[in-house]
Amino acid sequence: MTDIARLHPADQKAFDQLLKAIPVWDGIETATEAFGLDSKVLLHAGPPFESIGTISKPILNSACVAAVFEGTAKDFEQAEAMIKAGEILLKPAQDYSTVTPLAAVVSASMPMHRVRDINNPKNCIYAPINGGSRPAMRLGLRSMAVVDHMHWLNDYFADLLAAGLTQQIEMIPLATAALRQGDDCHGRTPVGTKLLMDIIEGNIASGIIDTDTRKFIDTSASIFLNLWMASSKCIMMSSQRVNPSNMWRDMSGDARTTRQMMTAGGYAQCSLATARNLFRDQSYSAEELAASCVEGEIRFPKWKDVLEPLRSEQEVFRRFNAECVPSELLSHVRLAARSRINSIHVTALVLAENGRSFHHYDNDSASRQRGTADVVSLRAAWGPFTLWALLPGTSPLCAAIDALP
Repeated sequence: MTDIARLHPADQKAFDQLLKAIPVWDGIETATEAFGLDSKVLLHAGPPFESIGTISKPILNSACVAAVFEGTAKDFEQAEAMIKAGEILLKPAQDYSTVTPLAAVVSASMPMHRVRDINNPKNCIYAPINGGSRPAMRLGLRSMAVVDHMHWLNDYFADLLAAGLTQQIEMIPLATAALRQGDDCHGRTPVGTKLLMDIIEGNIASGIIDTDTRKFIDTSASIFLNLWMASSKCIMMSSQRVNPSNMWRDMSGDARTTRQMMTAGGYAQCSLATARNLFRDQSYSAEELAASCVEGEIRFPKWKDVLEPLRSEQEVFRRFNAECVPSELLSHVRLAARSRINSIHVTALVLAENGRSFHHYDNDSASRQRGTADVVSLRAAWGPFTLWALLPGTSPLCAAIDALP
């Protein structure tokens, strides 16, 4: 983990913005009201699907449910046919400042939680109402029971929430209290849900007296989750107030280029530049790199050792020839050092936010001289290259690599 005291000033500024963010839940409005979502566009979690044929079954099921809920299709069969014909489009929710859990999709008339940063009201994130313990869209079920629940949830229950939201509610204090009482604010949110619904009920003169609604609230521990998802994205987006180019700038620093080597002598330091860009730390030193190199020579890093501090618990290290796997599987690579086969010149690949391209850092490139990175597609990152990469151990790419002769 990079020491916070060693952050570049631009990164420090971005980090400071995160700490200053104050997300509040201040309203409920439909996706059409919020950002003009068309009735034939559905929003899903994660990156865009490469093709209609690659839409996962749970999200396809939820998309069919949403189409019937909207009245765009009369039944699930027609909904699926419209999706496969491209008449109903699926797009990433993140492109609409929206978060949605698991297989849940967002459609035009769905009421959405609106979460804003008090410090920057333009930083506004949306999330659908969580379906709780009943047949919920997030589970990817294709059933009229889900459609019926969506009507109740987005009509009666949405009106109840709106009635109880008499003033904005700060989300961080709720999450803090929930964490102290055993929630993790992701897989476990019963305390956060109770704290939230206590506020809502306290603002309704008659309280919540309908027995069915009371049962739903008391058995649906995940109601808080979607609001906290929106709050978390709101916090993270606060760093966008810093020039985005700074966030992904080149970190090579004083690492010597090949041209400098030819002029002044010595060796190029592309491996040092690569390590700095993978660690996102310009102060990462040649001495630190040398500790993970053959005989302390930074021209010959042992990349597995270099990358180990960056590896998460779910990730594995793999060295492989990119040409030996389909290019689309490279989307599972989070970080990699890359070298053309039979070359010692090495560059850095960092997966971009869209999951479909890489920030590419080459110590000898024109972009490096400008202090920026190139953005390259998965196909452009593929080819006669050796990759030393971190990737999920359960990913299709890991399985493909391990199956190579």
